[in-house]
Order: sequence, then C-alpha cells, then structure tokens
Amino acid sequence: MNASLIEPNLAALQQEPWAVAMQDCQHNSEEHHAEGDVWTHTQMVVEQIHSRPEYKDLSPSDQVVVFWAGILHDVAKPTTITVENGETHFPKHSIKGARRAREILNDRGFDWRTRERIANLVRHHGHPPFVLQSENPISWAIDISWRVDTRLLYLLSMADALGRKAKDMKDYPERVELWRMLAEENNCFGQPYPFVNRQARFLFFQDLLSSLYYTPFEDYKCEMTLLSGLPGVGKDTWIAKNLPEAPVVSLDDLRTKMDIDPTDNQGTVIQEAKQQVCRHLAAGTNFVFNATNLMKLSRSKWIMLAHNYQAMVRVVYLERPLSTIFEQNKQRDQVVPEQVIRGMQGVLEVPDLTECHELTEV
Repeated sequence: MNASLIEPNLAALQQEPWAVAMQDCQHNSEEHHAEGDVWTHTQMVVEQIHSRPEYKDLSPSDQVVVFWAGILHDVAKPTTITVENGETHFPKHSIKGARRAREILNDRGFDWRTRERIANLVRHHGHPPFVLQSENPISWAIDISWRVDTRLLYLLSMADALGRKAKDMKDYPERVELWRMLAEENNCFGQPYPFVNRQARFLFFQDLLSSLYYTPFEDYKCEMTLLSGLPGVGKDTWIAKNLPEAPVVSLDDLRTKMDIDPTDNQGTVIQEAKQQVCRHLAAGTNFVFNATNLMKLSRSKWIMLAHNYQAMVRVVYLERPLSTIFEQNKQRDQVVPEQVIRGMQGVLEVPDLTECHELTEV
C-alpha cells in the first residue's frame, strides 16, 4: 500500500533516530512548554489532532497528511536548540523541520505530492497565532492560503496550541481561531484566495500588486518555460516530447560548448545564458530555459528577468524516485555523481504557483 495512505503508529515511530532525538530534547520552559521533552509535546499534539471534530470530517488521505504533520512539526528542534538565560529557543525550526520532514518522508516511500503537503504544513504550522499581529494580516492570510491547505493548517495549529502545558499560552487557541475567521472573511480558508487573474496572483507574490481590487492586463509578449528538477529526471526528454520546435537555453549545453565543468566557476556560463535569454525575450520569442533550477532564489532571478520583458512564465517541475533518476543519469553524456544528486535533493525547493503564472507538474 502507498505509504501516504497509512496512518503511522507512534509506538513504532518512537524508536526512529529522529524521534529519539526529540525525546532527548528538553523544552525547559514553564511559559511555553512545561510538559518537558519535544516528543512528549508531539504525542500531546497528535492526541489533540485525533480528538478534534475537524479531523473526523477529513478524507483518509487528508487525515494521514495532518497526522504526519503533527508528528514532524517539531522534528528539527533537537538540531536548532539554543539556551539563553536558562530558556530554550529553537530558531528557524519550522524551516529546517520542513527539510528534515522531506528526508524522512522520502525514506518512507511517500509520493512527492503528499510529501510536499506535509512538509509545507511543518513549515507554516507556527504562523496562524501571529497573523493578526503582522503589519498586513489580510495579505499574510492570503499568502498562506496558496502555500498550504488551510483546513489542515487550522487543525494542526490548534492542536499545537492545545497540546502542551504552558502558563502564558492561554490566548493561542483564540488567536488561531481569529486567524481562521479572518481567512474566512477574505475567502481564503479551505481554498486559495481567488485572485482576479493569474497576473494579479503573480504580482501579489512579487510584492508588485498595487491593490487586491486592481485587475492587471494579461498582455504577454512571449512565454518562457522554465524547467526545474534534479539531474537525470528527464527534462530533455520532456522538452523533446512537448516543445520540440522551441529554442532552448540550456546550461548543460553551454557548459559542454564552453568546455566548463559543472564544478568550475559558472560565471561565464550564467552570463552567456542570460544574454541568450534576453535575446529571446527582446524578440518576443517563446523559448525554454533548461537548468536544474532547484532553489526558489535561483528561479526568481530568471523569472523576474522574464517579467521585466512582459513575458508569461510557466514552470515545469519534474520529479521521479531517486532510483529512477540514478538509472537515467547513467544514460547522460555528463553523468552526475550520485552523492552530488543526493546533496542537491537536500536543498530542493519544489516550485509552486506563488512563483509563476502557470505550473506544470510531471
């Protein structure tokens, strides 16, 4: 059976190395976590998830997603712990927890879409209590609605607030509830916020939308298709099958042509690629940009370059099991060492619709 359809057993999981680390990690905070170690808190959160009426109304697959998110929401606390004036703190444990969750779920055979749903809940589980304290609560609520299933986030965040012993956290459940009400009022609870068009969505997430009531024109001069995926995943094959006539700007091809190894300085390769991209954009030519494009920051530079030329950006993300990638990688002209691919998987940030106009997942 697909691992994503199986609800985990806590008693069995507590022997896993990452769970043992959570058992050995003490909160040491009467105000926020008087219950003790991180695993104890995790068990309390899972019990709260199970007891909530919202959980019983979920589909079996959604139940497994939120259940695993509850188990892994604090998985990075043992690696982020700091102590100041006798109090423990866990800076960026949600961000690092999402990455650790991906590793754990990959090892357990989860399909990548389910993995991402869980990892994104881990990444954002602490946000709801603080939305109303932000400078622009509505914008933050809208932002969250495009990154996670807010029904599951509400359940997880409420369970996190209730599944603990604390002195000064009594208002946390109320703050989570207020976030839910704010999201409902702005039509972004249980669904992504309904932007008037894809250009409005794109501009919003680039901090370029002047008003939610503004309807920007979708007047694109050309289209850039940006490929994203690990080496050996099949990007060239996808291009040959789906866009055989389109001009392609390929970093691999440029490295071969310029006789530059992937481990060498890539400055000249990137500069040449940028010049080719700009030529296509200036000419209004639809084209493909083919590179691994694994991290959001690296993708954003090319995406904003295309935006500056009034291009529509489509991201095509490809993922396969590592075993398949390793086999396909052996057929490449330039074979990438398996340990390098594993390292690249560790920094992978899966694209989503907050980055581009259209997203194709293969």
